[in-house]
Amino acid sequence: MSKRQVFEPNTFRRYAESYGLTPEMLGQSFAHSDGHVYTVQDLDIDAYHFPVLVTDETGEWVGMRPETVRAHFVRQEVSRLLNLSKNKS
Repeated sequence: MSKRQVFEPNTFRRYAESYGLTPEMLGQSFAHSDGHVYTVQDLDIDAYHFPVLVTDETGEWVGMRPETVRAHFVRQEVSRLLNLSKNKS
């Protein structure tokens, strides 16, 4: 996928939950196991396999599966909670 414009401002917020994502993920970044940091930009509701549109550090657009994006955010939250509990002890 090449560089492109966001589809419609409210597409992600409108459809996120139907993909198992939260509207708050829009604009959030996550570190992927491939070494890149991706930022959630939009949803392409016509794309069956890779509907979550993200950009990498260079601005290149990439489509990802919702479960991949969701898993990265869950890992980040678990890591954050573990760090909080370590700091309390």
